[in-house]
Amino acid sequence: MDIPLTPGEKARFRETITRLNEIRQFVCGKTPANDEVRTWFAYLSVIKELQGNAHNDLSFLACLLAKRHLVEHHGPLTFDVSAKAQGAPGLDLDLRTPDGRRIIGEVKTVEPYQASDFGAQQKSAFRGDIDKLHRTVADFKYLFVTSKRAHEVLAQRYVGALRGIDLVLLNA
Repeated sequence: MDIPLTPGEKARFRETITRLNEIRQFVCGKTPANDEVRTWFAYLSVIKELQGNAHNDLSFLACLLAKRHLVEHHGPLTFDVSAKAQGAPGLDLDLRTPDGRRIIGEVKTVEPYQASDFGAQQKSAFRGDIDKLHRTVADFKYLFVTSKRAHEVLAQRYVGALRGIDLVLLNA
């Protein structure tokens, strides 16, 4: 089920698509024909400039997937995921149902660093997000992940910490 996008979400989505098309056009164009470090450095620098902060694009798209999940499970909801800058402090999702119940969520696009667990910084980030969800009063609490492996690690190793929080694998 696709959900209607707000004007802000449509604009942000178009920006992402435009950026990806520019990268594709550049990469599919003529690549350097020599082995000079300077030439390849310049080539890669253009790619880096074109991609901008791709992590923010990925996070935004994941938030749209989370919005779709919430609409499917809670009915029509009015909120704009483009209103909050990706990476800004605070909850990734914080909204109310039409009858006033509060929904909060954190969205993670991380792939576990280790085969069966997260790396030290990843663990710290997850602990912070899980603590934030536990500390915040809400009727519904979600931790959304986009990686199947991250979902498996959380479900197997962190199940106790997730009590009261719905763990959702997006894009499954």
